[in-house]
Amino acid sequence: MRYLLPKVETYYKANLHTHSTVSDGAWTPEELKKQYKAQGYQILSYTDHEVLIPHLDLDDESFMTIPGYEFEVYEPGLSKHHRKSYHLNFFAKNREQKKQLFNRAYTWGNALKYVDQVVSDGNDDRSYSVEAVNRILAQANEMGFLVSYNHPNWSLHSYPDYAELKGLWAVEVFNNECSLIGYADDPNESVFQDLLRKGNRIFPLATDDFHSLPHPKHIFGGWIMVGAREFTYDSVMQALEKGDFYATTGPQIHSLTMEGTKLSVECSEAVQIKLLTHNRMGARLLAEPGSTLTAGAFDLTQWMEDCPEEFRQQAYFRLRITDREGKHAFTRAYWREDVL
Repeated sequence: MRYLLPKVETYYKANLHTHSTVSDGAWTPEELKKQYKAQGYQILSYTDHEVLIPHLDLDDESFMTIPGYEFEVYEPGLSKHHRKSYHLNFFAKNREQKKQLFNRAYTWGNALKYVDQVVSDGNDDRSYSVEAVNRILAQANEMGFLVSYNHPNWSLHSYPDYAELKGLWAVEVFNNECSLIGYADDPNESVFQDLLRKGNRIFPLATDDFHSLPHPKHIFGGWIMVGAREFTYDSVMQALEKGDFYATTGPQIHSLTMEGTKLSVECSEAVQIKLLTHNRMGARLLAEPGSTLTAGAFDLTQWMEDCPEEFRQQAYFRLRITDREGKHAFTRAYWREDVL
């Protein structure tokens, strides 16, 4: 039997997109730690705009911070609500990382107060193009960052804006802030699916993107569960880089295994378990009216065997689990080489 999600003692609850008073958030880093810990989170990345400010002093035996920041490039010449933008989160694989990409000319709000703490590479080429963003992604990867592609629908992106991006680690399939203020990230998997079909080995994220509290639901809406072997920075980052996690807005995945060509999943109560693939060989399991599912299985024999040679590098499957409230859990994509 192969464990597609690692068989570990503990899965750690993490939010990888939030803003504090270091930029344009309403709560201090300390307040955010208190609130997230109270909700059972063990991992939080403070991704304030444009400034990499580590908060390692907030780490304790049950809470870990991941140094990161959010970077943006805007389409020139248009008003705020009409211009496209690339928003990327950079996560440091080394917790001692102090140097960031780009200078500090674009800091937001309170971030101006922290610019003296920023160690920058001095770059300031914010050309709005796929080619320019790919250069940024290559440089970020070289410097030791994992990079997520944030809220593509809020960013007003369509297929040409992202199809040729290279070097992404993850994409937000759910962004709580964008969902609640009316954008089509509720959830939206089309960008994730498109990038997978292009052969990108990327992973799904569900995040808060928390700024303030105009409504109580603007926090604790989307997270990931990380299957790290131990609660250390290196172990957590290794799990993230490998994709040993799942994204969720509510449902839990207890196990995901493969035995021969049989894919099995155990989960919290769900009304639907859906198999999605690179082609049309999908399937779904539906609970009977008034009942729920807590397990399911799919026979992937046809998916394994009926795959022409020219498509084998692009062949993958993944699961989406939906509960009674319409909340979802998303697995990563598993490629043929992952299960052979």
